[in-house]
Amino acid sequence: MKKAISNIIILLIYLTPFFGINEVCTFLLIESPLPIIYYKAPKEGLLVILLILASIYHIKNGIPRHIFFVLLCLLSFTVIVFIFSSGNLFTAVAGLRWSLPFFTSLLLIGLIDLNLLRRLALAMSIFICFNFVTQIYEMYNMPAIRGFNQFGLSGRVSGFFSNASMAGVVACFTFFLVRYFAAFGSKAKLFIYLICIASVFLSMSSTGIAVLILLLVSPLFLKSSHKLVWILGTIPVGLALFLNLDLLSGRQEGSSDISFSTRIDIFLRQFTNVELISSRFGEATNTAVNLNKNLFSNGDAYISDSLFTSMLTNYGLIFFIGFLIILFMLVMYVLKKEKDDLTVFFVMSLLCSIPLIIVEIYPVNLIISVMIAYYTTPQLVKKRRVFYPTSPINQYS
Repeated sequence: MKKAISNIIILLIYLTPFFGINEVCTFLLIESPLPIIYYKAPKEGLLVILLILASIYHIKNGIPRHIFFVLLCLLSFTVIVFIFSSGNLFTAVAGLRWSLPFFTSLLLIGLIDLNLLRRLALAMSIFICFNFVTQIYEMYNMPAIRGFNQFGLSGRVSGFFSNASMAGVVACFTFFLVRYFAAFGSKAKLFIYLICIASVFLSMSSTGIAVLILLLVSPLFLKSSHKLVWILGTIPVGLALFLNLDLLSGRQEGSSDISFSTRIDIFLRQFTNVELISSRFGEATNTAVNLNKNLFSNGDAYISDSLFTSMLTNYGLIFFIGFLIILFMLVMYVLKKEKDDLTVFFVMSLLCSIPLIIVEIYPVNLIISVMIAYYTTPQLVKKRRVFYPTSPINQYS
């Protein structure tokens, strides 16, 4: 069953261009060959199958006790906010879709190994090349609906993605996978690095630029014996980069400041109206926004543009505080492990979660779930496991 799960993960990556055909057709103002559901339904179906197979694996083989406890709490909380949601059904279902990566991260624990990550790095390398070529084509043939780049051509091109920030973040996560897990040679790695860098700049994504800088600088920082000097030097340099993100990304002056301040305003506005247990499950999701628009629904969905804001709205204050506690524990764990790839993965995931609903950005949400499971698995090998009634009694450890 592990092999089937691994194959589904890789298949999902290879099918990503197919899932994004409708977006490309929209940007190029051409009619899509098929209705959008034919492109999106296979992805959702495969993700659900992945969850079902992972669940069956753990039912047969057991699951570490504390992971079982976290999974049970997450499931219980999700069911409660879903049942008591005051919005329409489409909005609540959108909330379920938004929550799936949390379950995927937990259920993939014990199922991810280094060989799968090498295959994943290869699959993402192939995909990013396709996406880069698509971005080039869009730059020359797409109407400048997002403005112009430095060359006077269409700017913020995103390839197979609906949002330019998605393209930038996907390129950065591909860069990460190739650096730490790819099994091919240094020349091939260098080629993919250059493709990823070019893809980020074509997307003109401020988040992509910030994460890319992190990826380029992190090896120097992590290997340095003078980390305090690096940290002290990072503060003014980081501030200077933040103030000049528009220059680095090629966007109109002031765009990044407006984007950042808008996200802060949205978070503060939601925080002042937060409930202990949310009755607005699904409202702070991109899926609900799209469903309400396409189905002419009157739901109260809004664009939150932040994982933290969406979690606050969708689950409520109690869950949000629990999430912050877990986040703090993860920071301590990462600092204790002093593992380069783990540190970079954690920081870039956190950085992307601030201005984006990272759990709704495919395939980054799948990559993050896989990586969380990979980094968690070695710590659980010797943990006492919970088994279901169908398991033989002698399987207890």
